[in-house]
Amino acid sequence: MGKAYSIDLRNKVIQMVVEHQITISQVARMMQISRKTIYSWLKPGISRARGRPPKITDLSLIWDCLRRNPDITAEQMARKFNLSRQTVYSYLRKVEVMYRKKVIGKKVGALAL
Repeated sequence: MGKAYSIDLRNKVIQMVVEHQITISQVARMMQISRKTIYSWLKPGISRARGRPPKITDLSLIWDCLRRNPDITAEQMARKFNLSRQTVYSYLRKVEVMYRKKVIGKKVGALAL
């Protein structure tokens, strides 16, 4: 994995190249950063995120659903949000909700808040 650079350093490097018109090669030598890294910082709109984008970006939807329906099962949530059961489990882990397979006195598969 690559080295993590501070935002201040990135901004300083971009400023040197764009505003002060120092060549990328010169800045790379001065700051001891690869030219490829500087080029990647200068390319606008390139996302560094990997993998698929999340199907639900607002996890408060999950919380709201759980508050209104505390006995909802993961399968019911999957149908409600048009997701797979495994995706629902992943979101539940993100919002730190434990899934109980068997709950005495409640439906099998109820969620524990």
